[in-house]
Amino acid sequence: RERGVDVTFDTMILNFNMSSMGALLPHWMHEGGAKKLVERLKDPKIRKQVKEYQNPQQKHFRDGLWDKVLLGNNKKNRHLIGKSLAEIAKIKGYTDPWEMAMDMMIEQGGGGVGIYCDTFTDEDIIACLKHPLSMAVGSDVTVYAPYGPLSERLPHPANYGFYPKLFRKFVREMSALRLEEAIRKVSSFPAQRVGLWDRGILRERMWGDIVIFNKDTIREKSTFKEPHQYPEGIEYVIVNGQIVIDKGKHTGVLPGKVLRRRRSL
Repeated sequence: RERGVDVTFDTMILNFNMSSMGALLPHWMHEGGAKKLVERLKDPKIRKQVKEYQNPQQKHFRDGLWDKVLLGNNKKNRHLIGKSLAEIAKIKGYTDPWEMAMDMMIEQGGGGVGIYCDTFTDEDIIACLKHPLSMAVGSDVTVYAPYGPLSERLPHPANYGFYPKLFRKFVREMSALRLEEAIRKVSSFPAQRVGLWDRGILRERMWGDIVIFNKDTIREKSTFKEPHQYPEGIEYVIVNGQIVIDKGKHTGVLPGKVLRRRRSL
């Protein structure tokens, strides 16, 4: 900013981030696909290399913080989702959680084994949220539904409860932000940053994108064990002027459209 660069930043409001065990491996282990990955994971010499690999992305494995790493999406061990890798190692009889982690990747056929790492403190999050250049839009999640093919995956609780948690925890309970500040950080501020000049504010000539919620009751219900739960306190959602959520129920209307940056209104 001092050099004249127009910089802002997003804020993650979750204590647990999202990753996968596969992301912690050296890049060369993924060459040739899942089958080759499994073959390499079965080689004792390579397993030793994996343990010694200094991955800059994730210090939890490197530092042995197994109690701060929770098991995420994993078809073969659905009953253990939400437990720490330290707990799971005891349940499975492993003295070395690293060995267990690699065996789980083999068991999964080299596919993704989701993990959640206890990375951010509330103090870290609040410091970022209060900064005038921060936007509370760092959810980094996708849309799911508790029915149909999307219900088969067990996503991070943030997929259903990111913004309800912002308003419940950091606005209502901790008073880290005023309600007006939080609303701006999730609506007009990011819209203006990416050039969506006809969104984010209730004003004539703007598109009617409106979320109507109860500031006293809004809260997330999604958990690591049961992530497919809609939040409470959001009664109505209007997209492009049409009611999409009516008293908490989807109306079947699909008025959304792809949004692209515009230089001005």
